[in-house]
Amino acid sequence: MRGKTSAGFTLIEVMLALSIFTLAALAALQVASGHIRNISLIEEHTLATMVASNRLAELHSLQQWPPQNGASGQVEMAGRNWFWEQQVVETVTDGLREVTIIVRTEEDGDESASLSGYLGRR
Repeated sequence: MRGKTSAGFTLIEVMLALSIFTLAALAALQVASGHIRNISLIEEHTLATMVASNRLAELHSLQQWPPQNGASGQVEMAGRNWFWEQQVVETVTDGLREVTIIVRTEEDGDESASLSGYLGRR
């Protein structure tokens, strides 16, 4: 005599499979949202670094000596407003100054990027 054969899954097996699928989907969603968040941070940092680099290049092209300490300004790049602040520090070498450009997305906000360079008297 043969017993009754099963042709499908039991309710417990289906619920267990759905639970495993749900956990996997939640993990994938969390990874994707973290990736999107990181992309926006990388974009902000990259653009802020470009703003600082442009400001340093502008200082190199000016004939003003010494560079002004505490200068600040606003510039638009990639459809966004960026606020920069310039800090000038004397070095041990006469005629050479270290200039640091700090860039923010808001005037009193957190620092998005900073870039330092040296300017020499011509």
